[in-house]
Amino acid sequence: IVSRDWSSDVCSSDLRSYAGSEESAVINGFNEEHPGWVKCNLDTGASVTAIPKEFKPNGVPGQEAYKTASGELIHNYGKVRIRGTDEGGVMRILNGNATDVQKVLVSASRLHQKGYCSCIGPGGGEIFPMEHPINVALGKAYAKAVEQYGKDGLIPLREERGVYNFYIKIDTDYVNEAVESEAVS
Repeated sequence: IVSRDWSSDVCSSDLRSYAGSEESAVINGFNEEHPGWVKCNLDTGASVTAIPKEFKPNGVPGQEAYKTASGELIHNYGKVRIRGTDEGGVMRILNGNATDVQKVLVSASRLHQKGYCSCIGPGGGEIFPMEHPINVALGKAYAKAVEQYGKDGLIPLREERGVYNFYIKIDTDYVNEAVESEAVS
């Protein structure tokens, strides 16, 4: 078995030690069809990796708190480490902060800081090491495409304090218009 320490990031983790335990029953990320597996959300809006506090049953809320996108403050119950295998059988280690979340939220920016890249689109995506041949080939293909077609029409993403953002200058005449779709066009 190959072991890779993502140090704060992982995708699907095989947590056999939690399968069937009392703690597992209250963690929404567990997959009932495949006992022991936990669904991990790759979160581009999370500056830290957040793990349900049920993974640290004896955790005590500390002084540090996190503010959610809705403005709610949630407690930090301390550091927690989870070890398991991904869907390809590779050992992964997930380090994060136990807090008041319902599922594992993996910080995309922390994953990227640890030397991994993510590629997502309709239907899913992949997480791979920066030095992986696919990432190298994608980088070359992207550079070639930008050279050929330019960046007109693309929306730049900016990593700011561990969160990915893009900006839109608001046209106040249209702020309150009814919309049929939530997607950016």
